Order: sequence, then C-alpha cells, then structure tokens
Amino acid sequence: MISGANEAIITTLLSLLFFVALGIRSSLRTAPDEDFWFAHRSLTSDELATTWSAGTVAYAVTILYYMQMVSVFGWAIFLISLLTYLFGQLLFRSAASRVAARIDFTTVGQLVADATGSRRLATLVEIAGLTSVFVLLYLELLLGVNLASTLFVSKSPYAEPVLFLLMLATIFGYVLFGGMRAVVDSDRWQFRLILCSVAVLAIYGAILLANGVAPNWAPAIPYVVWDMKSQDIASFVLFGLAVNTFPLLCQNSLWQMTTSTLPQDVAEGVKIGIIKSFLIFLVVVIVALIMRGNDQPVRSSQDLTAAITGLGLVGQHLLFPLLFVGFIAAMISTADNALIACGVTLRRLLPESNESDTSPRNLFIGRLRILGLIALAQVILFVLFTYAWGRDFQGTFLNLLFFLFGQAAPLGALVAVIAFYPDNLRQGNVMTIGVTLSWICGVLAFFVSVEMAAPKYQFLAAPISVLIAIASAYRFK
Repeated sequence: MISGANEAIITTLLSLLFFVALGIRSSLRTAPDEDFWFAHRSLTSDELATTWSAGTVAYAVTILYYMQMVSVFGWAIFLISLLTYLFGQLLFRSAASRVAARIDFTTVGQLVADATGSRRLATLVEIAGLTSVFVLLYLELLLGVNLASTLFVSKSPYAEPVLFLLMLATIFGYVLFGGMRAVVDSDRWQFRLILCSVAVLAIYGAILLANGVAPNWAPAIPYVVWDMKSQDIASFVLFGLAVNTFPLLCQNSLWQMTTSTLPQDVAEGVKIGIIKSFLIFLVVVIVALIMRGNDQPVRSSQDLTAAITGLGLVGQHLLFPLLFVGFIAAMISTADNALIACGVTLRRLLPESNESDTSPRNLFIGRLRILGLIALAQVILFVLFTYAWGRDFQGTFLNLLFFLFGQAAPLGALVAVIAFYPDNLRQGNVMTIGVTLSWICGVLAFFVSVEMAAPKYQFLAAPISVLIAIASAYRFK
C-alpha cells in the first residue's frame, strides 16, 4: 500500500460505520411513506442547504470531471461549465419555487402529469429521470472504487468488486433503515468531510503559488474548428449550455430534496446550497489550473494522490487521508441521494399490488424489494462494465454511460416550459412526439460520433435536442 493508506482506510471505515449508525438511529424502515421517502416534509432551510451542497458536489461528475477538463479547455471550463451549472441550479431554484405554489407532487413525472394531463409523457419523463439518476449513482460508485484502488500498489482481481459491494452495501443499509432522514443526517457530516478535502486542495494550491507557480489559463484547443472530428471551445459552449443547465430540472434527487422541505424554506435553502457548492467548485477549478501551470494536469485520481503524498510526511499521513475521506464522502453523499431518488421513481413506475396494506412489515418488504432491485441492477452494470473494460469497446461503454446521464436535457427543458409558461403549453401528445424526436436526435448523434470518432456531433446534438423539446412544448400565441 502507498504511504498514508492505513490512515485513509481506517478513517474511511469509521466514517462508513458512522453513516450506517445514523440510518439505524433514524429507525424509519417501517415508518409511513411520507416519513420514509420525504422525511415528513419537515426539512428546514439549513438542512436543505447542507444536503443540496453535499448531494451536488459529486466526486465523479463534478470534482474529478472539472479538474480533468481543465487540462483540455483551460479557462473555458471555468467560464462555461461552472457558470452554466450555476445557471442551471438557479433555474431549478426559480422553477421549484414557482411549481411548489401550484402543484403538490412527489416526482418530476407526477409534476408533468398534473401540468399536462398526459400519462404517456409523464412516464417518458420518469424513465429518463430514473435513467439519469441511476447512471449518476453508478458513476459515483465506480469512481469511488477507482479512488480506493489507488491505495494499493498491487491489486488483487477481487479488490474492485469487494470495494464496489462495500460502498453499495453501506449506502443501501443506511437508506433502507433511515430513508430520507438518514440521507439528510449523513449529508451533514459528509459535507464537513468534503470541506476538509477542499481545504487540502486549497493548501496544495497555496504551496504551489508560494513556490512561484502561476495558473495556466490558456485553452489547449482552438476557439472554432469546422472539422467535426476536432474539438473546439465554441461547440463546448453550446454543449455546456444544454447539459449543465437543463438535466437538473429533470433530476428527481433534487426534486426530492425540495419536496421534503417546508414550502416556505425551499427558496432560501436552495440559494444557500447553491452558494456553498459553487464556492467549492471554484476552489477545485482554480487548484486544477494552478496544477496545470506546474505541469501536473489532473487526468485521474492517481494524479491527485501523487501530488498530495509528494508533500512529505505531513502530506502522506495527514493531508492525504483527509483528501481521501473527503472525496469518498462526496461520492457517498451524491450516491445516497441518487439511490433514494431512484427508489421513489421506481415506486411510482411499479406500484405495489398490495399497496393498500400499510402494515410495518409490508412497508419494509416493499422498500427492501425496490431498493434491492436497484442495488442488483447496479451490480449487473458493474459486471458488464468490468467485462467491457480492457476490450475495444471500453471507451464506447463509458461514453454511453455519460450520454445516458445527460440525455435528460430535453426533458429538463420541457419541465422549464411547464414551470415558467404554464399557460402556453401545447397538447400532451404533441409534446410527447417532440420530446421523443429530441431524444432520438441525441441517440443518433451519439452513435454517429462513436462510429466516426467525431465528438462534435454529440456536442452539437445536445443543444439541438433542447431546442426541439422547447419548440414542441411552448405554444406561441
């Protein structure tokens, strides 16, 4: 094992046990649905702000993604990804405040059904939202396993499956026992651990600056290139506007946070949560730019591990364990929100035949069945990914996962029209056809980009899909 691995493992295991204890203490496994899935809709603005921050500062799809992209796009990632993601969160806050005053709902599909009267469209939105959050859960677990595997110099072939099952079992355990209340209580502690890891990165960035290193802001790619097989900043701007802004509006984990909160506290809680998460993203990106200036581009977890452990004994036995447990906390805080959101959505798509039986035993069995089905599907996906990895289609498989995560963009645009222009909606059938066409456009662009090795097709397909969805939903008067 690498230096500092023992401290990192012990700290992480103690944290995982503590999270499970929080779930058991909540003791909501046989509580009524309102208590289990939505914490009795009693979250305060402070609780919402913390769980929002912890749940959106994802290790896999934000922290590591932004640090990796800086190596390619330079300052553009700062202006595009961060600002468009911030805009998406602000758009969600405004939409949630408007919708909460008009409609009582539990999932984004129910919101669409109540607003449009179209069950078919609502089911389509539910499936897209479920797919996006399910992939988010898997990506967090996968990157968490990759991070944990950096602790070992030589790895056993059983190491990654065991790590995957350990993390999945931990999240499954405390969510099953404590529901949304356990997610919120654990997020409070996970957010503190995240702040510790961000502080470590800030310290490392400060050390580099003190040694005369300057951030490298220059983009590594041109602004505009007409060749579809070449990347440029212009197409990434359009891509960022689509996939960083609208999928949030179709993400059931965020809607579940807000519907679990006291109505008068939603706007304030989301606002504070957005500020906290944005400041964390800001630090992460600036540190990545400084590391790039030191010729240390962040391409993987190993790059971060090598940078911090290279600071000597303090870095190896103090800073690195804090960085490690903070990143694991970021992974888990997003994964538990994704798991319980998947559960709520699947519960709506697959209603129980004996749902009228609200006995404690039946409630527990129903939740065990739903969450267990999600966990089993995660294991199957892990097996498929392990099979794909190391073969010719490993890159295609990973790109497919990221596509499935971002495919909710056109449906998020639909939700935006519903929230802001409820009196200008087209008929449900028209919206269903338009959204289906927009999704097909994205699918075709994905396969074309893979077949032709031309990523720009997928970059440009995202904003086109969003425009098709908006045009099919908004009725001009």
